Order: sequence, then C-alpha cells, then structure tokens
Amino acid sequence: IVDVLSVDLAFVPIGYKPDNISDQQLEQFYQENKASFVLPELRSFEYIKAGRKFLEKKLNISEKDIKNYYEEYKDEFESKSFSEVKNQVKEALSTEKISELSNELAKNFEEDVSSGLTLAEIANKYDLQIKSVDNIDFSQMSESSDADYIELMDSVFEMAEGEVSYPMEVQDSSEILLVSLKSITQSREQDFKDVEKNIRDTIEQRNLALYNLKTLKEVISSFDPNKIDKSILSKGITFGSNLSFTRADLPIKNKLPTDLLNAIFSSELNNTTNIINADNKAYCAYLKKINSSKVMADKIRKNAGDHFSNVIKEGVFQELIAYLTRKNNMNVKANFAKN
Repeated sequence: IVDVLSVDLAFVPIGYKPDNISDQQLEQFYQENKASFVLPELRSFEYIKAGRKFLEKKLNISEKDIKNYYEEYKDEFESKSFSEVKNQVKEALSTEKISELSNELAKNFEEDVSSGLTLAEIANKYDLQIKSVDNIDFSQMSESSDADYIELMDSVFEMAEGEVSYPMEVQDSSEILLVSLKSITQSREQDFKDVEKNIRDTIEQRNLALYNLKTLKEVISSFDPNKIDKSILSKGITFGSNLSFTRADLPIKNKLPTDLLNAIFSSELNNTTNIINADNKAYCAYLKKINSSKVMADKIRKNAGDHFSNVIKEGVFQELIAYLTRKNNMNVKANFAKN
C-alpha cells in the first residue's frame, strides 16, 4: 500500500521565470548534439496496386462452372444439396480463380518489367491508378498506418532512381504491388541557423523539467503521509493515496510505469522509492504498509502453476524435436507448391 507523488515535467508553475539562454549555450548545445540535427534521407516514389477488387472484375464465372465445381468437391460441402450451398460454392470457386489470376498477373508484370516498360506504361496497359508519395523517410514508412508503405519500405530504400521493381505479392492476400523510385534526397546535417529556435525550445523545456524535478525532490524530502500539505498542488504535484496492488497485478496498464512498480516491490517499509521518469512525468512512491493474503497467494500460485506448466511442456516438446532431428540427420526444406 503506497502513496504516489508525481509531476508533469512540462508543467509551468505560477511565477516561473525561465533562465536566459546565451548564444554561447545554444552554439555549445548544437556542437555537442550534431547527430540530432541530421535530416534523414528522403525518397519519392510511385506505385500501383492490383488487389482483389481489380481481379474480381476479370472473373467470368458461369452457372455451369459453379455446378461443376460443386460436383468435383461435393465432399467438402458436407454432401449438402447444390441449392443449399450455392453461394458458398461460388465464393470458394471465386477465391480459387482469383488466386490463379493473381499468379498470372504477377508473371505478366514480371515480363513487363523485364522488357523495360515504365510504371506509367504498365499502369496504362492494365488500367491501374498510379499512387504517388513524395519525400518520405524510412522511419515514417515503417511507422505508417498505411499497409502499402509497410510492404514497400524495404524495396523503396534499396532501389536506384528510375528503377521499377519486380512484382511484390502481399502475403495472405491477392494483392500485387509494383513500385518505381522517382528521386532520392540525401541525408544532410542542418546548419546552426536552421535549428537555433529548436535548440532554444529544447533547452527551455529541459530547464523547466529540471525545475519541476527539483520541486518534486523537495516535496519528497519532507513528505509526511499523515500530514499532506495541499499547497503541493499549486506546484504541479499530483498525489495518490493508499494505492494497493500485488506483484501479480504487474504491469498495471495505463496507471503507473512498470519501473515504479518494480521499485515499490524492492523498497523498504516507510521509505520512498527513487524518482522514476516516464512519458515526460516524474514519479515517486512512499511504501506505507505491506499485507499478506493467503487467498491471494493461493490464487497466484494456481495461475503461475498453469503458466509454468505450459512453458515446461513447450520446452520439452521443442527439445524432443531438436533431439530427433539430430538423431536422424534430418534436413528442413522449403516446399513451394503450386496450387
């Protein structure tokens, strides 16, 4: 059971006056942190995508085709009558045909790229829309919510200007992507004048954080859990009283940082933990009481027992496979079967 004190390091207290920052400090910060002022390499590219909707337009499935498919795979439809499963049969046949069309289109794309066609020519040939992306870095692509960027990022940052990629088939999907690299903007170090304002802002934020951290330390040094001075609220300090949890609760999501919880369980009674920084906040906890519960202990043992039992079983299974592989001198081969 603990009391928790925390402060937002960006909190601006009433009457706070930031220190003046000299030109010399700005220049020194720039020289010591030059690696932080390097603009990443940027790439611009165009791409086309042929997905399921595009392929569905090419489908031409007749009633006879559906009936024949049903007769050939009747066992897979639990011997139900054709009228009962017609829609299911059509969906299965469509999926199979789309897969075949996807494979065929991938081969056609590969031939088009090999023959030297540009992306615009390929897009025009198949009536596909070209999507354009300008000046994006690798980090932006890797963190994007656009699934296309994730699929394309490795290729985009390995290609040369003007190059058209070979078709990329998206795993577990009928999508095919082709990309063409338009241009590369090399990474460069920013000049001091370009980043002077950013440096000033950074130093001001750092100084404010240090000020708030100092305030939290002062409050902690005289902290009395039996007599809370409410004036700490005006200093940006938030206070949580009599919070309780067990080791089995860790981590407590969206409540307290894991490092603080770990510090609590390694702290001594009637003592404060070290200050923990997380998400631009600083935390400290005062350990007030330690209770033991047989009911909770039994519950934890049971849950932990199931977990460790499964871990041990999995480990034994993996060891058995490894042993049999070595004993029989087995080789693992990839089998790329054509459907």
